[in-house]
Amino acid sequence: MSYGNKFEMGGMLVLKQTSVGNYRTIFLTKFGLTLFDFEFGENGFIVHKAFEQMNKKMFLKVIENDMELLLTRHYQGCTASFFVKDPQSHNKIKTESVIKTTMNKKIHYFVQTDDQLLLEMHQGTAVSIFLSQYKQTIPHSIQIQHHNFPLSMDLTLLKH
Repeated sequence: MSYGNKFEMGGMLVLKQTSVGNYRTIFLTKFGLTLFDFEFGENGFIVHKAFEQMNKKMFLKVIENDMELLLTRHYQGCTASFFVKDPQSHNKIKTESVIKTTMNKKIHYFVQTDDQLLLEMHQGTAVSIFLSQYKQTIPHSIQIQHHNFPLSMDLTLLKH
C-alpha cells in the first residue's frame, strides 16, 4: 500500500466473509501492526481499529468504497449496458466484454473475458482495479489505483 510519497507499507490484507453479505477487512504490516480493522455489511461500516494517520473519514471511506467495488456487492439487479470489444483492435486472443452500470450516481465499468473472468473494474475515472493471474476463477493478483487520490494497493493472494 502506498499513500502519496509519504507512506509506503508492505503487509497483508485479510478479507473474510463472516456471513452472507458481511465482511471483515484487516490490514497488517509486516511487523504485525494493525493499520485498520473494519467490517461492513448489513450493519453498515464499522471501524474496530484504525492507525492514527489512517483514522480519517475520507481515507476510510475510500478504502470502504474500494472493497465494495472489488466485491461487487451492490450491483446485482442493476441495469447495465453491455459492449463487446473487438479482439482484433487490441491484438488480444479472446474477446472482452465491457459492462457499464451506474451506482450512487457514479458510472462503473467492468471488463470481462468470454469465460466470465473479470479483468478490470473502473469507478469512472477515479479508481481502476486490475485483476490477473487467475487460478480457476480466483485472481491471484489485484492492483488498485486511484487517479484523484494518492493511494494504490498491490495485492497478491496467499491462500484461498
